[in-house]
Amino acid sequence: MTIQLFATSSKAMSWPSRLGTGVIAFGILWGMVAVVSHVTRRLPTQN
Repeated sequence: MTIQLFATSSKAMSWPSRLGTGVIAFGILWGMVAVVSHVTRRLPTQN
């Protein structure tokens, strides 16, 4: 017995919407990395 599941979206996304979502996601990721690198740069080193 084989069961197959398919997930489909009933709403088709336009390419500007996909591009905008990608740009926003990249910006969020960039901001998170910038904050983490800024915080770790300011931590005092232990010698």
